[in-house]
Amino acid sequence: MAQTADLMIMTDERYAGKVPLLIGADEAKFIAKIVPGASLRIEGKVVSEREEKAIIKCYCEIYNEDVLSSSCFVTLAMR
Repeated sequence: MAQTADLMIMTDERYAGKVPLLIGADEAKFIAKIVPGASLRIEGKVVSEREEKAIIKCYCEIYNEDVLSSSCFVTLAMR
C-alpha cells in the first residue's frame, strides 16, 4: 500500500524528482486472507496534505477479486 501511495504522489508535478519517505502506517486492517497467485487491485487516495512540509496522508485499500482484503492510512514525506 505504501508503494501505491508513493507512485500516486510521484505523478504530481510538485513532487517530481523528490524521494518519498514512509513516516507511518495507521489503522491497518487485514480483513481477508490473500494467498500467493491472487490477482490484487490496490487503490489509494489523498486524504490530507501539508504542503508547507510536503507531508501527505493517503488511504489505501487492497481488493482480491473485488473483495476488500486490507486497508490502511499511509503517511509520506516527500524530500
